[in-house]
Amino acid sequence: TDLRFQFHSLSLFYTQLVVNEYSPLLYGNTVTLISYINEVSTLKEAFENERVIKNGMTRNTELSDSIQVDKIYLVVGESATRTHMSLYDYGVQTTPFLDSLSYVDSANVSHYYALTGATLTRNSVPMILATSSAHDRTAFSREKSLLDLAKDSGYETFWLSNQPRVDSWDIQTGSFISRLSQMAQNLRHISPAYGEDFDLLPILKEVHDATDKPQLFVLHITGSHENYSDRYDKTDEDAIDGEGTVVEYDRSIHHTDRFLRQLYYDVVSKDKSSLLIYMSDHGEDIGVGHGFTMTK
Repeated sequence: TDLRFQFHSLSLFYTQLVVNEYSPLLYGNTVTLISYINEVSTLKEAFENERVIKNGMTRNTELSDSIQVDKIYLVVGESATRTHMSLYDYGVQTTPFLDSLSYVDSANVSHYYALTGATLTRNSVPMILATSSAHDRTAFSREKSLLDLAKDSGYETFWLSNQPRVDSWDIQTGSFISRLSQMAQNLRHISPAYGEDFDLLPILKEVHDATDKPQLFVLHITGSHENYSDRYDKTDEDAIDGEGTVVEYDRSIHHTDRFLRQLYYDVVSKDKSSLLIYMSDHGEDIGVGHGFTMTK
């Protein structure tokens, strides 16, 4: 009953869920493989067509209040919930850099109360960077993404990632994130994935000023992805005392704050004009996981 309302649009996907519930060993592997091959085939076919600007959206760079920013840095975080950020009045000082930046330069720093569109990276990121929604998950394969629009506006686009390529067969025909990252003109992944986010900064410095064009950088970090104990170091331990899962999670938030601090001082603040945006792909049910996946 719960699946019936969406079954018509993603029948193979939901068939896979039902079969794996009742017969995972006998039929589960087969139907999962069929579902995956179907998704890859669908996305490959869609990406062979030219993407268009979403109906109702306009791109006008001639507006009187339009400002050309030379460098745009979009940091897409991971599993970070604002309820554990001191910037949003959390009791532990997990974001001292963002706190100080907001205090010292409040005119140029804004923070918002936002909700993500999904609790899984593969579903939420296409909603953040493209026109997909909970009602149309694959719209990004037909309509222009933020990366497309930036390129159309004269920006050189870069995707620098500390996350896996997702598709283990062939990134050229891969699933949602790997296809979205392919929209960037330049793509670099840290190997192995889920390493140290700070390792993205030397890669960024390599490609910074690689062209005379304005540049858009998407930095896809590991952030607070479980296991939390792998997402911080001794500096974060010294900053936040205690034991337990919540403390480990808080340290991972503190680690991301330090990453943003170094990005800001080593790169962003040296630009003639720049814009830095940080957001998480989704929040976290601490100690449990990303959160609900099959409900309203």
